[in-house]
Amino acid sequence: ITLYNSLLKANHIVLTYGTAWVYRHIESDLIVANCHKLPNKLFLKELLTPDQVAQSFEASVALIKTINPDIVVIATVSPVRHIKDGMVQNSQSKAHLLSGIHQIISPKHHIYYFPAFEIMTDELRDYRFYKENLIHPNQQAITYIWEQFSESWFRPETKAIMQEVSQIKRALAHKPIHPNTSAHNDFELQLEQRIIAFKASYPNIIL
Repeated sequence: ITLYNSLLKANHIVLTYGTAWVYRHIESDLIVANCHKLPNKLFLKELLTPDQVAQSFEASVALIKTINPDIVVIATVSPVRHIKDGMVQNSQSKAHLLSGIHQIISPKHHIYYFPAFEIMTDELRDYRFYKENLIHPNQQAITYIWEQFSESWFRPETKAIMQEVSQIKRALAHKPIHPNTSAHNDFELQLEQRIIAFKASYPNIIL
């Protein structure tokens, strides 16, 4: 119900695809979302074709738009490497995702693509932008990709709201050295007034 209500209110939704490798339950012949720690012998590992990825993506978009026909869909491919599948297999997987997703991308129908994968692998393309495991992007890379996304999709007024939220959250996380002082009491009062004003202006945003 929470997801349904969120989709009803949303203007945009981001769908991030991580891998085209799936597991099929042999007995039911269905692709599973969770193996529930059952034995490996009960499943077959398969690589979805680009056409299968496209069909899955299209079905997801169609389902979302039955709830909210005007929602804007933004698709991305995760730059996180799925090394457990193997280096070659990871490359195959990402290639199939990219090929399949781009079959459905259509600005005319409010379906867009954000190149998080390409920014990480082609623009940053250096191991200093990865965590020590060389699989996950580090904070510097995450910040950079987020800045590119913000620049592409956020209006100036949205950026101003984000900055206000960030400042309020930093203030809430602040741990005073001298809590029992008039200066700190003034700080807390000003923060409380700031939060009240923000909630009055943006009642749908949860701090």
